[in-house]
Amino acid sequence: MNFLIVDATQRELMICLGAGEKRFTYLGNDSARRHASMILTKIDELLTEAGVAIGEVDVLGAVTGPGSFTGIRIGVTTVNALARASGAKTVELTALESVVFGKDDVIALMDCKNDNFYALKRRAGEDEYLAVNASELDEARFNGLERVYYLSPDPSGAEKVLLQKVGKGEFTNLARPFYIKNPPRRIRNELQRAPLRTERPVRYRRDREGMFRTSVVIRQLLHGIRR
Repeated sequence: MNFLIVDATQRELMICLGAGEKRFTYLGNDSARRHASMILTKIDELLTEAGVAIGEVDVLGAVTGPGSFTGIRIGVTTVNALARASGAKTVELTALESVVFGKDDVIALMDCKNDNFYALKRRAGEDEYLAVNASELDEARFNGLERVYYLSPDPSGAEKVLLQKVGKGEFTNLARPFYIKNPPRRIRNELQRAPLRTERPVRYRRDREGMFRTSVVIRQLLHGIRR
């Protein structure tokens, strides 16, 4: 099976390509706002290195959040476009799932500044996402939970989560951004006005669910990727 995982939710862009038993990974960049200008180029480079065409990818993994509002949108939109063009199946995963993979009675914490955290609490196999302040972590509802901290994108962990979901048949027709907190009004307005910028001109429309999808031929987006 060939798979491609895209994570643009953090400052560090992660792209992980599995081609049979071989793995090809890109980890780099230090600004989520720059991801749009290079995400397709890096995907193309990994596909070229692996000798795999985009149409030969069986499963696409979209890391849907939490993290940068801009980065989430870039990664999710890219995966949706690639899925529509290639016919690959799509799996949604979150950045925090890789941290708690194989664990129970645990809380994964992602620093979102000023002693605030995005969190995934897993107790008795049940998952709950929430936003918490450092002062709340000593409350009774978090007793007995191992604390683990999200530090950076983890290709190996993301692959484990993806393969588990593939095994369970947890596919989606359209990946959607996952926000633990609602984007600020300024960001919401920006998302409504501005299209995702890539190396290729692509227009977007907003559907009834508030997601941005391509409204032009996807081949424009993949012009530099297709072989």
